[in-house]
Amino acid sequence: MRSKTSLLLIALAALLTLTLPDLQPCVSQGDGVRIDKLLVCEVVRGLGDYVERADGIFNVGEVLYVYVEVQARGRGTNAMHSYDLSLSLTIVNPLGLAFKRVDDSYRYQCELPMLRLAWWVPLNLSYDSYTFSGPYMVVVEVVDRATGEGARSTTFFRVLNGLSPVVRYEVTETVKIVNQDLGSGCKITSLYLAVVPSLRPYQSVVEGPSFSLEPKGFVVDGHGNTYAVFENLEVPAGGEVVIITKYVVDVRSVKYLDCNNGRGISADAERYLRPSRYVESDHPSIVATAKSLAEGLNRTIDKVFAVLRFVVDYLEYDPSTPSRASAVEAYESRRGVCEQYARLFTALCRAMGVPARVARGFGLLSLEPDVVHRADSLHAWAQFFAQDYSWIPVETQSYELFGLTPLRHIILTWGEDPTNVDGLELSPVPLSLQYVGGSPRVEMLMTYTVRFLNESFELGRAGTSMTLYAPSTCALGSSIKIEGRLEPALANVPIEILVESPSGKQMSYTALTDALGCFEVSFVADENGTWIVRASWRGNAFYGESQARAEVVVASGATGGFLTPPREPEEQARPIVALDLGLLAAICVIVCVSVIAALVLRRA
Repeated sequence: MRSKTSLLLIALAALLTLTLPDLQPCVSQGDGVRIDKLLVCEVVRGLGDYVERADGIFNVGEVLYVYVEVQARGRGTNAMHSYDLSLSLTIVNPLGLAFKRVDDSYRYQCELPMLRLAWWVPLNLSYDSYTFSGPYMVVVEVVDRATGEGARSTTFFRVLNGLSPVVRYEVTETVKIVNQDLGSGCKITSLYLAVVPSLRPYQSVVEGPSFSLEPKGFVVDGHGNTYAVFENLEVPAGGEVVIITKYVVDVRSVKYLDCNNGRGISADAERYLRPSRYVESDHPSIVATAKSLAEGLNRTIDKVFAVLRFVVDYLEYDPSTPSRASAVEAYESRRGVCEQYARLFTALCRAMGVPARVARGFGLLSLEPDVVHRADSLHAWAQFFAQDYSWIPVETQSYELFGLTPLRHIILTWGEDPTNVDGLELSPVPLSLQYVGGSPRVEMLMTYTVRFLNESFELGRAGTSMTLYAPSTCALGSSIKIEGRLEPALANVPIEILVESPSGKQMSYTALTDALGCFEVSFVADENGTWIVRASWRGNAFYGESQARAEVVVASGATGGFLTPPREPEEQARPIVALDLGLLAAICVIVCVSVIAALVLRRA
């Protein structure tokens, strides 16, 4: 009887292993190819010659190696055997995005019917490569391209002292105007200096601007950029004028891969669908390429990624490119600097119906903390409009971190076309001036330090609003479904809901918002009269609290009123249904095995 019991327990454990999720490192193998080792090492010298990091913990500043040993069966019946393998590595960071991807291949002919080989990939853990603190998952796949057989293996490592999702920059911006004319003075009649904006949730000005020379005032151009205005600055012959501005700016790495076509394009964003200066989105070559890239794609995020990959792979960085070269000139020459990458990206997005615009500011900043850094040149990248998140910045010279707003950029201005400001055609650039006499040269420099912040740090908060959608009337005994939406769309926000019956009985619920900021709750109306529903969110470090209220009249014989749903719930429900069915199947298997075990043990 003890033997039968042991066998049944082993069978039950095997079924549990098959039906419940596996949270440990896993390996899947084929007959013709297998992964014998997948290790995270501190040193690798060759096949079988490595030093494994036993605890799998690394610090920023170190180099780790992902080491793979593969065994494969050759093809061929004669003396020679051929091998044709593809190898791929994906490392997923703590935020759930691909941190590094490497694809490789191996082709070889030899007399051995079985071959053992090693493959390793170094990984430099640096701040500037966006190394966040936390656990990383490593996934390796090897495929025999001749037979289609493959093997897959997974392991993990952890990084300490890495980036946090929020970085604080303490910035000193210095503008120096030097009069190169040694014989006569220069008068700066007007100088427009862009002010660092707050662009929630990814860029927040915590302090500043604080000016060493007070401006005459501030103006806003037609794109929404804000400028400090300085007038009648006298620069003596051979002399200089210096304006120092200080800020404290928090930049947050926001994950935006969940955005979709949502609520439509705002009137402000529609202007960035049209061609503009340097962004010829209606050019035949641009239109044809955009059409080809968008083929078969429906989601905005997929179209944008297709454009980004094309631009990064298509253009070659050439520092000799004139900064005024347009998107079409970059397309035809296949060369450019940051401006041309941003303009071609913007033009292709517009041509496929996605609003986009060029952004400028201080970019590609160093993220090493507690060091004084210097940035003496401006950078250009882009923003695209995603209906769920408004304007999203994206670095147009790399797609490795697509899905996160860049931590290394501080936006100053956006747009291409000049707009009229106080009778002056002002271009949307970080600095512009008008002068009389002399020969002024402008130097712009930023020095800054970096600190990493905890998520709990309190910032000035943006406002939110909440709307409830409820039937006006409902029949006694029926189920009432209340749907709501939080604006702006914030995912995984807990909404507290209090339902009060006509007799004063109260029921409380908590609902989480989805990626569109939507939530819902249902309850049974067992009393005639007016039911009151109150929903509230307490807010967080970035957004303020909000509330909403709705009433439903319940009466015997009522047929129900009008309900305005804020979304299509079917699309949101499918993943949950799939998960529930999988869990249900696992439970059924466990119950069946338990019943069989009980019957066998009883007979024994």
